Amino acid sequence: MLSKITHIIQEQAAVALYFKGARCSVCEVLEPKIKELLAADFSKFSFHSFLQNEETAPLAAHFSVFNAPTLLLFLEGKEVLRTGKNTSISQLRSQLARPYEICFG
Repeated sequence: MLSKITHIIQEQAAVALYFKGARCSVCEVLEPKIKELLAADFSKFSFHSFLQNEETAPLAAHFSVFNAPTLLLFLEGKEVLRTGKNTSISQLRSQLARPYEICFG
């Protein structure tokens, strides 16, 4: 799984990784809002969601994800934004607008 995701990050221009917990109400509320934001304003992002468990532990460790929810955004293979449970959708939109505009005009 790790090699597949690292390959996706290198091959695709814009990638969003979302790590969520099994019994995390914040995770469940935030995920559809993030998907909606990306689809509406940043459509080049491919969204990948992972439930934190034994299978995804190596992936989470590789990206230094220790809390849920955690959102990682990559542009052209580089991490440009990392945010956690105190994520504001409007703040996320404003933080992502400039790097996205630089990459995609």
